[in-house]
Amino acid sequence: YHKNDIPDRWNEIVKLYRDGQLDGVMSMKRSTLVPNPRASTKRDGVIILYCNKSEDEDRIMEIGRNIIHKTAYDYQRHITYKADWQTRLGTVSTGNTNNSLYKLYTNA
Repeated sequence: YHKNDIPDRWNEIVKLYRDGQLDGVMSMKRSTLVPNPRASTKRDGVIILYCNKSEDEDRIMEIGRNIIHKTAYDYQRHITYKADWQTRLGTVSTGNTNNSLYKLYTNA
């Protein structure tokens, strides 16, 4: 999301989570508004929703479709799922070129 939208979008997603509408989501975090020299863009930030069982692609995609639907996400053309082992390998800025396991397209 655009950094200016992160606080409001975060509040909306937290409400959905607390109301039990984000089935499969175990925890969440968001980027801060503090500048990050390793970020690929200064304009955008992220809200990360965590779920488990990365090997179950059908379940992950179901969770992703629900996230897109409930949040009306359309900021980018897709959302991605990154497994824990990929997180440990690092990011594009640290040399990791494979940064997602699954990709789910939105209506954007």
